[in-house]
Amino acid sequence: QAEDGIRDLVRSRGLGDVYKRQPKERITMKIITNAKITKGYEHWKQMFEENENLRQEYGLNVLAYGHPKDNNEEIYTVIEVESMDKMQEMLKLPEMIKLRTEAGVDLDTQKFILLEGGN
Repeated sequence: QAEDGIRDLVRSRGLGDVYKRQPKERITMKIITNAKITKGYEHWKQMFEENENLRQEYGLNVLAYGHPKDNNEEIYTVIEVESMDKMQEMLKLPEMIKLRTEAGVDLDTQKFILLEGGN
């Protein structure tokens, strides 16, 4: 403070600086996956839930999963991802292929649907 009681002028950093400090909004994609399973839903669900750490490591966030009301031999998942490349990299890991096969996923039946136009 100056002797006359008037504070020193502090320059505004302007909106540009404020804008630059704002956190960047993540751009994510939502994907619905579908596959037939051969070892039962409860078995698949247990193995799916045990695999959360690997999904997190590759940036996959599970929003929902389950099976149609009258068909527990088919599963659906809704996944949010930041990078399709990272997801595909994870799916190609020998460890992931083995896990999915042991969970009963029929890899030949799986489908991936990229959602657009929503939030």
